[in-house]
Amino acid sequence: MKKIFFFLSIIALAVFSACSSDDDESTSLSDQTMYVEDPVKVGSNVTIENAFVAYVSRNGYLHAYHVGETTYSQNGSTAKIVVRGRSKALDIITDWGISPSELKSKFNKTPVLDTENNDGTYIVAYEGVECANMLAYGFKNNKLYYALALSSPSDESEILDYLTERYVFSPEQVASYTYGGVDGFDDAHAKTYVLVKLDTSYKYDLMLQTSFMSKQYGSQTSSSSSKAIASQIKKCLPLRIIR
Repeated sequence: MKKIFFFLSIIALAVFSACSSDDDESTSLSDQTMYVEDPVKVGSNVTIENAFVAYVSRNGYLHAYHVGETTYSQNGSTAKIVVRGRSKALDIITDWGISPSELKSKFNKTPVLDTENNDGTYIVAYEGVECANMLAYGFKNNKLYYALALSSPSDESEILDYLTERYVFSPEQVASYTYGGVDGFDDAHAKTYVLVKLDTSYKYDLMLQTSFMSKQYGSQTSSSSSKAIASQIKKCLPLRIIR
């Protein structure tokens, strides 16, 4: 993950450079609800708390950059920015730390897998959630720390649209056929790591795998651990689903 944050620091520098302006024009601040790539005129001398979510260009426009929430300030005033995504390809819950019962309360369907393993981990899985033909959540010490969406490669374009609205990816593969991303430009704002890979050991409808992991857990483990978790979930899922 160090390579990803090095890459992100370069992007962040470019964004911050674009935010500077010699224009003294200013407007009154108001809370903004926007969609990714939407612009709105806010004037100059504006600072953004989290440039991953939004930034201000040289001509004084506020640009929605990634899904999330942040604030912007000007002349001592502060307002809220909420950025939403247009893509509905996936519906992933990344409220890290919630319990299995709290997760299940967010779904209006019965899980196909709801089990505790011998090592103390807990898995809850659902079939048919948007483009995810299988969506599994992993818990450790009764706290959500991992999610895995299994999809068809035919849905790749839609899924990538969803991901790029929420994450930024390293241009280099972190493993064979595997790309890694994160939801922030720096350690203070990033909360989630994401990995996208193609695993041909699964049947076609489940080959495209998108895994999400809490940064707190991801920083304490290795990429091989991610593979082990995915393998564990695969073993726990009913064979009729996998093959």
